[in-house]
Amino acid sequence: MNNLDHWLGKSPSNRNFEIYYNESQITAIRVGNWKSHMQVREGFFDYNRPEAYLFNLKMDPFEKHDDFRSRDMAMKLGIAFGGQVNDILTQHFISLKMFPPGKKGASLTFDLQRIKFSMLLKSRIGCTAFI
Repeated sequence: MNNLDHWLGKSPSNRNFEIYYNESQITAIRVGNWKSHMQVREGFFDYNRPEAYLFNLKMDPFEKHDDFRSRDMAMKLGIAFGGQVNDILTQHFISLKMFPPGKKGASLTFDLQRIKFSMLLKSRIGCTAFI
């Protein structure tokens, strides 16, 4: 996606998503008003753990309602939303393969991220279509 006009201040962004990292791990993705967490951690020094949360950021901008309703909504909307997430992350991983980061960290392993995400999709919504 060419977003040069946005970077130059000539137009709004063509992108409607954000990918959230915690150090080297993808933990969440936002598409429009919806944000889906794939991994969470309780405290700063805790490890990430798999979790399925889905938030409508217009209704819950501080992401405080992470109770059973959020998990239930994530499961119900998982198939439709999961397809969009899969497409976005597939393109993201392709771009990282084509244009690798300039500096590599010891824990920056995108192949492992791709495998973990594929396994998470399969376990959560039964989706196996991922590169």
